[in-house]
Amino acid sequence: MRNKYDYILTVANELQITSEETHDLLKMFIEELQETRDLYAVDKDTSHSPLLKLGITLLILPDPISTPIGAGVLLFGLTQEKLVGPPIYIKDIYEKFNQNMQELLNNSDSFKTSSITAASKS
Repeated sequence: MRNKYDYILTVANELQITSEETHDLLKMFIEELQETRDLYAVDKDTSHSPLLKLGITLLILPDPISTPIGAGVLLFGLTQEKLVGPPIYIKDIYEKFNQNMQELLNNSDSFKTSSITAASKS
């Protein structure tokens, strides 16, 4: 009888350890999935900086003091947007790589054609 009880306790302890390890593994998996999702998050509204939104809001307010401040913030936001540019996502890198490879293939085809034409004229 004592062996059955020890065996059940051992199995219960092992199950607890396994469930904790599985929980930790799933937690790490979810964190990695979120980071990966952020890399592919091209659907998020990143087109305008918060400074532009704040500047427009200050311009719209009827208070005469907020109008020049809003114009300044809006101008600073536009300048920052021009200097920094939009964020780069993995999808953008993949598409740019494909475009560059296509250009290289097209240029190599035109180079072959011009070489053949030059060789035939000789």
